[in-house]
Amino acid sequence: MKVSVVSTLLLASSAIAGRSPQHVNKKLPERVRSVPAGLPAVGLDKRAAAKKKHHIIPQNKNTTKYAVDGTKIPDVDFDIGESYAGLMPISSQQNASELYFWFFPSEDTHASDEILIWLNGGPGCSSLEGLLQENGPFKWDYGSSPSAW
Repeated sequence: MKVSVVSTLLLASSAIAGRSPQHVNKKLPERVRSVPAGLPAVGLDKRAAAKKKHHIIPQNKNTTKYAVDGTKIPDVDFDIGESYAGLMPISSQQNASELYFWFFPSEDTHASDEILIWLNGGPGCSSLEGLLQENGPFKWDYGSSPSAW
């Protein structure tokens, strides 16, 4: 029993000691963005098309006040395309509580009337990263090893 506990502690301490903070705030080399033969090049072509200012959602005073400039997202060096964000009151009462939203219209022609609501996180935990990276238009590379467990 003692041998297994000691060996587990030694293994854990060697794994922790082997982790270096040198990966923090370092940019990874730019990845080659290639698409295997036979697959459509989706991401980059959509981003280029988004710059042509073709709007999926009709533009009016109710939508333009929530429009997000997709070229101004920090640490993202491309246009993420059309999206809308802001605070909306939960009732018509004065000083009502507001909920934050970020809406990405679907670029899929087969999903013209579908909306996905992303609810994760919890008290004190933002769901924004999950929305953007798991269902949204981009991913952040943190700089740590992809093969570390």
